[in-house]
Amino acid sequence: MSSGSSREVIPIPADERIKVIFKRLEVRHDGDWIGSGEWYFRAWVDGQPVGNPRARGGEQSPIDVRDRDQIELDQSVWCAEVNVYSKTEVQVVFEALDKDVISDDNMGSFRYTLRKNAAWQQREFRHRLENYTLIWEVQLSVGGVFVRHPDTAVFATRRNIVGRTDTGEVTYSTVSGVIGTCRLEICPVWPVPPDQSLPTRPPPVGVTPVRNGAAKEVRPDSDINIIPNPAVIPLLSDPTPVTGPPPALPPGAPPGATAQTAARIEVTYYYPDTLNFTDDDPRLEWEADPPDRIGFLGNNRGLKVLVYGKTEGDVLLTVRFQGAVSAQYRAVVATIKQIPFRANILNHLGSSPRTRPEDVPNHIAIANRFLRQVGLELVPDANVQRTDGAIETGHAAVYRINNVPINRTRNVHGSHPISSRLNHRPNVLNIQYIHSIQKNSPQLLIFGWATDRPAHPDHPSVSDNLIPTPSWMAPTVAMGGGGCGVSPDPNPGGPIRINLLEASNRPGFPNLAAILITNDNGDPTNQQGQLRYGNCIAHELGHVLGLRHRVGAGPDGSIGHPPQQNIMCQGEPPMVRQDFDRIQARAMRRSPLVPP
Repeated sequence: MSSGSSREVIPIPADERIKVIFKRLEVRHDGDWIGSGEWYFRAWVDGQPVGNPRARGGEQSPIDVRDRDQIELDQSVWCAEVNVYSKTEVQVVFEALDKDVISDDNMGSFRYTLRKNAAWQQREFRHRLENYTLIWEVQLSVGGVFVRHPDTAVFATRRNIVGRTDTGEVTYSTVSGVIGTCRLEICPVWPVPPDQSLPTRPPPVGVTPVRNGAAKEVRPDSDINIIPNPAVIPLLSDPTPVTGPPPALPPGAPPGATAQTAARIEVTYYYPDTLNFTDDDPRLEWEADPPDRIGFLGNNRGLKVLVYGKTEGDVLLTVRFQGAVSAQYRAVVATIKQIPFRANILNHLGSSPRTRPEDVPNHIAIANRFLRQVGLELVPDANVQRTDGAIETGHAAVYRINNVPINRTRNVHGSHPISSRLNHRPNVLNIQYIHSIQKNSPQLLIFGWATDRPAHPDHPSVSDNLIPTPSWMAPTVAMGGGGCGVSPDPNPGGPIRINLLEASNRPGFPNLAAILITNDNGDPTNQQGQLRYGNCIAHELGHVLGLRHRVGAGPDGSIGHPPQQNIMCQGEPPMVRQDFDRIQARAMRRSPLVPP
């Protein structure tokens, strides 16, 4: 989660202009005993003259005025705009004069001071003088427009700094002068953990927060980018034009960005709800640093944006609430890397896996929607060479191996079971569907097992020190008094790290990578079962790529938060664990199983 900046951001002065408009005069006494008066007017706003000077003599042409006349002023002329970004008051002066032969008579003048006090306000004034009443108005610019706005329209915003402390909030004022406090967060963990698992935030006093971040019902046909706020933003070509033929991409170029392939970045929490932010709200504007690293698909405004990578490297996304920095999100732009796989269904009469060949593509599709967060994709092994009696099934890279000994599919055990290496190819993920893994209790469920993994080049650990933090950290003493990097929590004060698994190779098979998937995942044909199988494949692949279980921070100070929502958590259902984070992405992508 990030709400606020851990690096200096130069503020952009917001559009904080007011307009003073002189509208009309209601005449009570024209000033002459006989006939009509000949009036003209002068005005100043913030020390600057307002009005329409006469072509000769520097004054206006007099207007014939009689008692009870209403004089409508040309509001396009009798107005002035003032930028009040750094002002606390604005002087307004108006006077009416009656043209006379010897000397002009002052029919009344007034001075009024508009004061900011707590906030500027839109309002209409009626000033009654002896000879006339002046009606004038103050309008405030919202989105560059001067009109009579709804009272709830926001006029000005400021990053909330108390002393030297950035509270992580934005103070705003409406055109009616109401002052409020707004907080936005972009949580990098999806689904968003409960509040008690999050860094301490200023409590929403007297206001109601709006939350986003519920777990996704991932299906085989879900958009590949269904999980928002990924650690990796995919490198994609510029989007295809709406009209005309699509441009010819050079060989090896990434596919074009679409609403189904670009990364979804979403605000996950804000208060107060009375601001009623929308998905494409013009008050929220996103920007990137560096600006040429990503492109926005569609507009860059609102609670949700679509972004795609243009050049590889780190990127910091910032969302501003009418100019004030409100929240930030750090990610990595990288290419999508493909890991070849083959799946083998190991059958023994009476003890076969429930999974059919036609189920496997659905499981892989769901796994790929979780892996998209780290820029990885499982693709069928193009080599159709077979061993160990494997039979083609009509589904790419999916095979049956029938009549295996019962201990190779039921109650499989041992440090390096033979089941894992059947019909394998070096440097290809071998996904073995089996009946079950040996367990100590019949009630125990064992969904999968990563039996073989290559040595990771960064073992024993990988670290990162970017702020906002690339992974979730709870501010605990066990981490050296560090924090999450989210204002107002302290920064970690040094690199963060995760510990990696050691290699698990068997003699004679140094390039074998294999996982076992069991019937404990449930019915492989319905939505609930497909989700569990796909989630389990993503979890076990994480182990093959070097990741340990996410079980909470240990005494060694490695990252352990949040345990439940991370895919590497052990035992949580797939509607809870759906997240891979940035530091895991770095580790996974450096595994030798991932093509360079």
